[in-house]
Amino acid sequence: MVEAEEIGPGDQLFESDGLRVAVDAESVALLEGTEIDWVESLQGSGFRFNNPNLKPIGSGALEGPMADRVK
Repeated sequence: MVEAEEIGPGDQLFESDGLRVAVDAESVALLEGTEIDWVESLQGSGFRFNNPNLKPIGSGALEGPMADRVK
C-alpha cells in the first residue's frame, strides 16, 4: 500500500473497486486505456495488465549500431 507521504505532488490517483493506484505524471499518457485484472491460474495468481499502448517487441524499426551495420 502506498502511504500518503509517498505520493508526489504531480502524481494522479485512480481508484476502482477499492484498488487505489498512484501514477507519476510522466507515465499517465503511457498507461492511458490500460486494464488491470486479478487472475488466478494453475501457474499462480497476480495482476494482469493489458496496455493497448505497448507494441510487441521487435515490431518497430531496428535502430542502433548493429542495425546500421546490417543495412
